Amino acid sequence: MDFAKVNKVVQCPARAFDRTSRGAGVLLCVRLARSSGDSVAFRLRLAGVVLVLASAMTAHGQWVVQSVPLVEGWNAVYLSVQPYPSSCAEQFGSLPIDTVQRRKQTLTTAQFDTDPSELFDDDDEWLAWRPDDGLSGYVSTLHNVSGDFSYLIKATNACTWTVTGRPCLPEIRWEPRALNLVGFQVSLEESQQPTFAEFFKHVDAIDATRDNNDARLYAIGSDLVPDNITGQTAQERIQPGIAYWIEAQAASRFVGGLHLYTADPEGLSFGARFNELSLFVRNDAGEAVDVTMRHSGSAPPPPEFGLVEANVPLQILDDSVTNRQWIAWPLDSSETIYLAAGETREMQIALDRSDMEPPATSNAYWQSIVSLESSCGSFVRVPVSARYGEASERYAAWPSGLWVGEANLSDVSAVAFDETAGHELASSPKPASDTFPMRLILHVDTEGRIKLLSRVILTTDTSADGNIVYRLYVDEGSIPDDAESAVRISSAGFGLVPPVQLSGDGFGEWLDGDYHVGYDDPVNPFKHVYHPSHDNRSPEDGALLDEGVESYGISNHVALVWETPAGVEAGASLWNPSETTTGVYTHVISNLRQTPVTVSGVFTLRRVNRVGQIEP
Repeated sequence: MDFAKVNKVVQCPARAFDRTSRGAGVLLCVRLARSSGDSVAFRLRLAGVVLVLASAMTAHGQWVVQSVPLVEGWNAVYLSVQPYPSSCAEQFGSLPIDTVQRRKQTLTTAQFDTDPSELFDDDDEWLAWRPDDGLSGYVSTLHNVSGDFSYLIKATNACTWTVTGRPCLPEIRWEPRALNLVGFQVSLEESQQPTFAEFFKHVDAIDATRDNNDARLYAIGSDLVPDNITGQTAQERIQPGIAYWIEAQAASRFVGGLHLYTADPEGLSFGARFNELSLFVRNDAGEAVDVTMRHSGSAPPPPEFGLVEANVPLQILDDSVTNRQWIAWPLDSSETIYLAAGETREMQIALDRSDMEPPATSNAYWQSIVSLESSCGSFVRVPVSARYGEASERYAAWPSGLWVGEANLSDVSAVAFDETAGHELASSPKPASDTFPMRLILHVDTEGRIKLLSRVILTTDTSADGNIVYRLYVDEGSIPDDAESAVRISSAGFGLVPPVQLSGDGFGEWLDGDYHVGYDDPVNPFKHVYHPSHDNRSPEDGALLDEGVESYGISNHVALVWETPAGVEAGASLWNPSETTTGVYTHVISNLRQTPVTVSGVFTLRRVNRVGQIEP
């Protein structure tokens, strides 16, 4: 293919594309073009450059080690981690390295005549670092090493560059109608590494089809001369840690078969307050893939960060059943998901703070790695971190808080007099002609104690720092006069009974409890304040009668059962993204008839507030 020369200077935009949040060096313009002829020639020339400083951000990351073997001469390297420390002097100062170059990418379509077999000719195309020998007066323009970038490194002797850093989620902005210096996060297993043809076969913006007469993809040799591999794309495998010159025919953001992103560019960072985070996984492979997610440990951090306190105690949402559940995700265990072509899956990952004890040092971090490897060859690691957080009403961990919903009672036992037995007998619950909705109110405190409530009052106040403070009460008389607002939630199905302590395996498994409605309770169904035969009073002198004369106390047993699938460990928490859980509610009523009456139905509960305690 012939390309006309374009010799036009492009002004550097005020904020050229540069991921300074990952540690940065300088902002410079890029010049890259192709000359006419059978091969592509590049000119890489070092010269004085315009410098714009950008400070590197230090992250309390989760650590992996990338080992970069360097041969004598030039090396094209793709760095998949954000190094610590990030300064070029500290990373390269002890190694036999003469020059480190990083191309300065801008989002422009202008092209320039260059030759990769020579040093840099244009002063605003590349960022460069050289060791300061105190004599040459050379001014480096590349001060920090940034992860998820490609570098050209010239070594005076063969050596290994060992980089400890935080994994980076890959991002590429392909410059259209140009050659891009790029690397990819692919499998570490050679047999699983995709060929160029496989990797790009569904990407319209990058043509990686085999063609012996064209030049679109290049490997880079130790002499800096590009090796045209366009004719071998069906055989050549993409190697991790290696950078290539690849032409893009159109703008694209393609990074591989897996495109991962999180709300925080630092990865899954729970900090001291968050309990649930999402990892979004998009299948860009163009065909269905299987993705294996593995939870693994962090490498030892640099000395400045001390030791890893522990691995992050993760839970992962199992949404394969109706009653979605959080299940423990221990170290070195994996989960496999299936993604259709173009599908984006939100993987919800939680932190089990009950497994975190106060650390010995205040700056301790729980750290680990989540890696995702797809059947298309992509392999991406996600940093995970958490800090210890003191118990807080406002940030109560799941399932602490107020849960409100209803039980739709659909089955009831039929009671009839049995002539043979000489008394009433009740059948097992059978479907009724209609359902009866009854409100349910549960509260889970920060210690895991669970109460069934007949009513609760939610109040709000504004704190000195302007935040809204929520409080819960079960007695209207306890509400302070200066409460800014108060909302009562109540259930007629439970009358005015005090909070009922529930026991069992816990929220998300099964719970039960008992309460009693006294024979003289105002809501007792036998009692009628205006009927002389049901007011529990003597017709002669109005004295209070004993139980059983006119009315009876009613005993109640309630049970909530969440269906736990086989294989899920005891204590697994039920969950779904809307913080809603479901199960079966059963209510057994004794003394209403001669034999107990049972009603049951499906219940639904939703967490409406995270306040972890009820005020006295």
